Amino acid sequence: MMMFIDAFPDAGLEAAVFAALVPNSADKPLQGLIEEIMGDHEMLTANQSGST
Repeated sequence: MMMFIDAFPDAGLEAAVFAALVPNSADKPLQGLIEEIMGDHEMLTANQSGST
């Protein structure tokens, strides 16, 4: 999916965030999972932009 998004920068597609359901998170409330996923994503993208 990321290759598709990167291949068409003029399409105006938003950046994607991916996650997988794992047993440790299966019973957590969805809002908490979204916050955790987005926090991880923001941390990773900040690290990537700072290292270039």
